[in-house]
Amino acid sequence: MKIKRHLTADHRVPISDALFDVLMELRSMNGDRDHLFWSPRGKKHPYLSKETPNSHITEKLGYKGRMTAHGVRHMLQTHGQEKLGFAYEVISVQIGHLHNDPIRRAYDKAQWWTERVDLMQHYGNLLSDAGL
Repeated sequence: MKIKRHLTADHRVPISDALFDVLMELRSMNGDRDHLFWSPRGKKHPYLSKETPNSHITEKLGYKGRMTAHGVRHMLQTHGQEKLGFAYEVISVQIGHLHNDPIRRAYDKAQWWTERVDLMQHYGNLLSDAGL
């Protein structure tokens, strides 16, 4: 994330109840491991490589040329505004975007935590209702 070099603290990310349920199911399948996305086939590391999500989306799910893992951020920015009615600023902080204006970036440290929790809960519901 480009925002890393500008952070003075961790970038906290709230998750929806639906995502929490998925993560708990994943934990029940993988056991209590150090890595959430553990892989028994890891050659260098005991977790999925960072290329795996893109490979799965493009090759296995058939979205080559139409969708990438990074595209999930686009979906949140678009659906968050158009379908859920959240402010651009709230979504931008959620996905770790920096302000374009260096003066605003220097002074505006708003985290919009309550709004981001609400955003992610509504977005989780939207995805669950769509069968995702």
